Amino acid sequence: MPSVATVVRTIAFPHGGPDAVCSDSRHAWVADTLNFAVDQIDPTTGTMVTVPLAAGGGRTAMAISCDGTHVWVAAHDASVTVELDAASGGIVRKIPDSGGGPVGITSNGTYVWVTDSHGSGPTQIDAATGAVLQNPPSGATGDPASDATSLWSEFPASFSGPGIMQRNVSTGALVRTIPLSASWFGIAADGAHLWVANGNARTVTELSASTGNVIRTIPVKDAPYGITADGSNVWTANSNSGTVTKIDGSTGTVIGTVRVGRDPTSISSAGGHVWVVNSADRTVMELNGT
Repeated sequence: MPSVATVVRTIAFPHGGPDAVCSDSRHAWVADTLNFAVDQIDPTTGTMVTVPLAAGGGRTAMAISCDGTHVWVAAHDASVTVELDAASGGIVRKIPDSGGGPVGITSNGTYVWVTDSHGSGPTQIDAATGAVLQNPPSGATGDPASDATSLWSEFPASFSGPGIMQRNVSTGALVRTIPLSASWFGIAADGAHLWVANGNARTVTELSASTGNVIRTIPVKDAPYGITADGSNVWTANSNSGTVTKIDGSTGTVIGTVRVGRDPTSISSAGGHVWVVNSADRTVMELNGT
């Protein structure tokens, strides 16, 4: 039986507000809402470097996405999407948002998709140039996910019941709608599967990325909120129980659960490291993800 993760370190944000985390093979990146900044963390040493986004940028939650080359930040109050260079941490550009303030973001390295609070998007951005390409009126809000072929986002408010919209990640064309039996909090794509954290139902749903069919539903701990998939394992941040659950991505077997901090909400895995934001503690934990 594979081992459950162990806690490597806990990083405190006594004067900040860690809200979301993403990671690549070199660093973890934390959206620090209260300071309107992004914090770059070295997984080997735990050293943190803060990148201010602007003075007085607001205090509303930010979303963040890493694609290995860029780090993308959806800054709601400032109504911009900020692009950072993943190697240097420097700000490359700020892209104005016309949809009422970005709230969710995902990048597959070629395209960035941003959802906003008014459901007027999502907006597609060219990752190489920062150019806004299109804004298909789907009404999508919340945190999206993407892989090499698809964009996944939640049903708009006009739909009846919870579900997911699958779009072509290049063209934005609607592929299918997938009704679900439970409301969900987070999604993660690994190319072959889509993983859905159903917080209130205390389950994770595994879908086929190619057909949209439900493969299995997996019971986990209280309120799985954040979710990440690295191709081998799936990890959920369970906000009510203060735990992280590790799931075998090939079999759907729950490997085990490890206790973290209070109210873990955002989670990311890459390069053998798992990063968890404990919102109530204002901390970020690094776990051994192998």
